[in-house]
Parts: sequence; C-alpha cells; structure tokens
Amino acid sequence: MEIKEALPAALNKRTRFQFLQHIIRGMQTLTGELEGTMSRSDAFTVLMLGRNLERADMTSRIIDVRSAQRLAADAPELATFDTIQWMNLLKSISGYQMYRLSQRTRVSRSAVLEFVLRDRKFPRACLYCLNEAEYFLRALPRSAGVLGSLELARTFLEQATLETLDQPGLHEHIDRLQLHIIVVHEGIARTYFPPRAGSAAQSQAQTPSDARQKKSAVAEDPGTSTAMDAR
Repeated sequence: MEIKEALPAALNKRTRFQFLQHIIRGMQTLTGELEGTMSRSDAFTVLMLGRNLERADMTSRIIDVRSAQRLAADAPELATFDTIQWMNLLKSISGYQMYRLSQRTRVSRSAVLEFVLRDRKFPRACLYCLNEAEYFLRALPRSAGVLGSLELARTFLEQATLETLDQPGLHEHIDRLQLHIIVVHEGIARTYFPPRAGSAAQSQAQTPSDARQKKSAVAEDPGTSTAMDAR
C-alpha cells in the first residue's frame, strides 16, 4: 500500500533512487521485526522456508542476467570493465563486502560464481539457502518427499564444475537449477497447501523434466504464470 501511494516517486528519475532505497530499508526492517519478535511456530518455519527458496531462485536469476551482460572475452583491453561487472553482480545481492572477507582474492568470474552459488555462510548464496530450506523442512511433518527433491537440487549444485562453464553452459546450469527449485516449491505446495475440494489437483510427483516442459510452455505463452513466478 505504501509503495502504491509513493509510486509517482518511482516514475521520476530524480527521486527514483531514494524511492528504491526506501523500499530496501523497509524490507530489511520487516525482516528484522519478524526474526526478532515472531514466535518460532509452524508459521515462522514456513515463512523462513519460503524466504530461502525465493532467495535461491532470485540469486540464480541475477547471476543469469548479470553474466549475460558481461563483455566479450575477445576484448582484453576491456578486462577492467569485466571485473566491474562481476563486482556489480555481487553488489546486486549485497554480497561484495562478504565476498572480500570470504575469498580474500581479487574479483574474478570463477571466484564470484563459487561464492554466490556455493558459499555455505553467505545468506544469499544458493547452496546456503538450500541448506536452510532443508533445516526448516525437517521441522515440518510429512516432509520426506520434498526433502528428496531438495537433496537432488543440492547435489546438482554441489557437483557442477563451475570453472569449465562457458556462458551458454552457465545459462543452461542456472536454468536447470531453477527447474530443481520449481520442483521443490511445487512439492511444498502439494504437501502443505493442497487445492480446495473441487479444484484440479496434481497428484503425481514432478521431476525437473516435468518442470522444464512447463517452463518451456510459459516461455511460449507469456500470459501463463508458473509457480516460480508466483513466489
């Protein structure tokens, strides 16, 4: 409601930065309020589960978009600007300072990808988020099926050889990771948020191949929404 009321500020180039900063501070305040005052009930568990899945998904999307914007590899005179682009990726997920503390090395493609995808301590790294999702899932009943899907996603992420991936290979890797996250999300939806009586229920378990087909269909029809977009 507050964002809707202040929307004119977002449309004005002079005030857009302040508008976005206000949103960021507001969301960080909300996060602190929830973590500092909310009872550790099932409601909190589900909230944290959703937050970590959302973070894993959005981090992967930012990696995909930012890496696609990088400069051509056959332009060595622009190497400095390429480093700036990887720095911007880190800043996009508020991870630049934590990267420098963790890696203690210059900003490079392979080191940045390792950090944002597989760091076990940075709260927006994909692997950290999946590990947190597992922790919260284990606190819920009937989670065995979803835990299996989550383990597949984590294994896929851990076993990738990131340093050998070119740009098309990285895009394919991110795409497959997002498909795994879709499967986990839809497993949670079926287990804990079943459709109401009379609505169409999807009883069979989904695999990344099923999710890929759905994602392809959505790409052909932008008017269709996926579970990942709904998150």
